[in-house]
Amino acid sequence: MATDKSPVNDAIWKAQAAMRKNSMIVPGAMCFLSSGLVLYQHIFPDKDNPMLTWLSLILATMLPLAYVDSKISACSDPLGLMFKWGPKVLLMHLAFLLFRMRLLFYPEEVLLNATNVGGVIVVVCVLVFAFKAHENMHEHLDVACLVLIAFSASLVTEMVDVAIKGWATPRWQPTHLEQIVMSSSDYTEILAFVPAIMIMFKSDKKGDDVANVDMGEAKKRAIGMALFFVGFYLVEDAFTSWLIAGALPMRAISHVLHFLLMADFSFYLLGAVFNPADNKGTMLQRFADCLV
Repeated sequence: MATDKSPVNDAIWKAQAAMRKNSMIVPGAMCFLSSGLVLYQHIFPDKDNPMLTWLSLILATMLPLAYVDSKISACSDPLGLMFKWGPKVLLMHLAFLLFRMRLLFYPEEVLLNATNVGGVIVVVCVLVFAFKAHENMHEHLDVACLVLIAFSASLVTEMVDVAIKGWATPRWQPTHLEQIVMSSSDYTEILAFVPAIMIMFKSDKKGDDVANVDMGEAKKRAIGMALFFVGFYLVEDAFTSWLIAGALPMRAISHVLHFLLMADFSFYLLGAVFNPADNKGTMLQRFADCLV
């Protein structure tokens, strides 16, 4: 049977092979592109559409999640993979939520502060009681590397901005230190699902041996992850979209799409542990199958 040797297919296969060999390509490229968008907005605030920049950034946030959502149900061992990348993804969420704690200096931001503090409490509980991540933190040094990449990207972004526009900032704008923390939070959020992609790239192909999984532990971890993801993003995305739908409809739609992706992923995890025989995969995977 003839194989497709088109330049596009060849480029895709080469890109995937490169990403499997060097796991830093994905986060590095995402941080580079995201910091470029933010820097462009800083330098040309009057010439660029801020909404376009914001939509580009949330698209960057959604891409890793969409990849995981579309591919996990095709893996031979989704529960085994969940055990591997679950705590890493949750630690990434904890990192960007901790960066957001700067908003506690703004008590008028009641909803944001309540969402962030509540998110920190829930994600810590899931990490400790479901994954027992505190007992093997040495296994998650890759998360520290990703957070360091995000922080470095924000630092470089601000340094370039200062070099171009000078040190002085208007009184109503955040200080440079606060801007670095803000950007670190944004970049870390963009990279939140990159650990899952990295592990899926390295995972065995379909048909290899499936790891033995304690279903009791799997159920506890799936419930914990779904509780955090659905609960946190119900406020972060769904409720926020309802608040801004009239003034910013495109931004509201992007929030809804992000929440639907997260809910689809979470319900798949629950189905994989509670009803694996009838679990048909994620909605995104089934939609992609219909297009083939």
